[in-house]
Amino acid sequence: MLYLSILGLGHLAGEFFDLSLVAEPVDDARPLSLYLGLSLGLGLYMVLMALPFVPGMEVSVALLITFGPEIAPALYMATVTALTGAYAVGNRIHSELIGRFFGALGFTKAERFVGDLAPLTPDGKLQALIDRAPIRLVPFLLRHRYIAVMVALNLPGNTIIGGGGGIALLAGMSGIFRFRYYLAAVALAVTPVPVAVIVFGH
Repeated sequence: MLYLSILGLGHLAGEFFDLSLVAEPVDDARPLSLYLGLSLGLGLYMVLMALPFVPGMEVSVALLITFGPEIAPALYMATVTALTGAYAVGNRIHSELIGRFFGALGFTKAERFVGDLAPLTPDGKLQALIDRAPIRLVPFLLRHRYIAVMVALNLPGNTIIGGGGGIALLAGMSGIFRFRYYLAAVALAVTPVPVAVIVFGH
């Protein structure tokens, strides 16, 4: 139910941005509402993107539609920040505490996800990240873990393997990803959409 509430909030946020900011031209008389809406949207987007199994794309698309190419750099930074934060949580906090936290919030799927990963070896956790990828890619991805993260983040329907937040959390929990290389991989992985928006203007 809490997941549904979060997704519903994301939908309502998208509707709010579309109706209150797009329906009326943005002018100098409304800078406060514009910046408040932008800040709210980016904050909500980062929360959604960092949570396992919760797609943040709806708010992302709403923000891009509302603010256009101008918002793409900020949205890019918000995405990298969210995925880095999820990695840091997985890397620095004991998996049992993470599981209890998700359980307390009612995120039973995420709780099971963390619980299943906790007893695995680092290689086992990496395998868990990519075991649902197209089978022909598995051997290659096993040998190139940072490329595996980049591919997993861009897989259509990656929510079934944890979404961006779950993938980042798993990468942190695994202990086999060095932070600077992980950050570089994430920064590259999320580049295509904002670059396309900036280049093509929509």
